[in-house]
Order: sequence, then structure tokens, then C-alpha cells
Amino acid sequence: MPLELVLALIGTAALWGTLVAGLRLHDETMELRHELRRVEAWHSDYGYTSRAIGTLAQVQKLAESGVGIGTDTVRGIHHGIASIPFGILEAIPATRDTTRVVRAIHDQTADTVYGAINLVNRVLGKGLRRGMGVDEKKEEPYRGQVSDAEMVDFRHFIDTRPDPAEFRLRYPDVTLVLPGEVTTADYRADRSRFHALVDEGGRISGGEFR
Repeated sequence: MPLELVLALIGTAALWGTLVAGLRLHDETMELRHELRRVEAWHSDYGYTSRAIGTLAQVQKLAESGVGIGTDTVRGIHHGIASIPFGILEAIPATRDTTRVVRAIHDQTADTVYGAINLVNRVLGKGLRRGMGVDEKKEEPYRGQVSDAEMVDFRHFIDTRPDPAEFRLRYPDVTLVLPGEVTTADYRADRSRFHALVDEGGRISGGEFR
């Protein structure tokens, strides 16, 4: 098999891998967009929706950043894998010059594809936030004091009946709202804290920033 054909096949395989990764990231971004739309529609109350949209916009920004980081990671892995056969062929005097040309074309093409993925991701993100009616110039920073890891863990408490003392010890930044305390001054005034809502049966029924 001619060397040029081998190099062309290597470059084609690498490019197809790039395209598949790009399509997967694009699909994940679109799925996130649809999911956020469903969540937004679920919150029909205007007062709550205005706060929820701000939170969703921050979550979307985080997801947008995550896709960008993931794309850069895939790009780095791709270049690392592709450098192995190119390095071997460049070490052979008879194939060195041709390999360098093919490698340069491959790297430029791959960088263009990954750059396009990042661009599409940013454009989709900005379009989604505009569709939510969020003015990025006036957007307030996310004020929640609960870390992402704690929020993931907190979801395990929904529909459970934890001991209040144990809960407060584990989540010092969360205000546990027991029955009859919903209208207290602290609950109304402290809008930067996450409030876990407890029903009459001692079960955590949900929570929100107030």
C-alpha cells in the first residue's frame, strides 16, 4: 500500500473521530437546551420564575463552560493520539517530509473543527439566555452559599425525614424551615440562603433560595 494512501487513511480516521466527538457534544448541548426549556415552563408562577430563570442562566453558563472544557480536553487527547503514528513516520527519513505536511494539515483541520464546536456552543448559550429574557449586562451573580457537591447530595434528602439537628450540622449554610416557620422574619429577609422546606410530617418536600 503506498505511503501516501496510508497517511491519507490515518488523517481521515482522525478527522472522523473529531467529527463524531463534535456531533456528540452538539447533541448534549441541544438536550441541555430542551431540558432547561422544560424546567422553565414548569415554573409558571411569575414571581418564582423570575428567580428560577436567573438560576437557570447561571446553570446554563456552567454547562456551557463545561462543554468548552470538555471540547478542549478531547482536542488534547486527539492530538496526543494522532502524534504517535505521525511521530513514528517522521522518524523515518524516507517519510519525514510527507508526514510533516500531512500532520500540519491534520492539526489545522482538527483545530478548526474543535474551534467551530466551541463557537456553536457559545452562540447557543447566548441565544438560550436571550430567549429566557436574561439581560447579561444586568445579571446578578449567583448568591447561593451551598456548593455544587452539597446540592447534589441534598437531593437525596427530598421525601425523607432527616433529624433536624443532624441536617443542620451537615448543611450549616441551609436554613431548615419547619412547619409554622415559613412566614418568619428570617425566612423573608435572608434571600441569599437556601431554605429546605419541611412538611407537617417532618418530610423535606423541597427547597428554594429566598
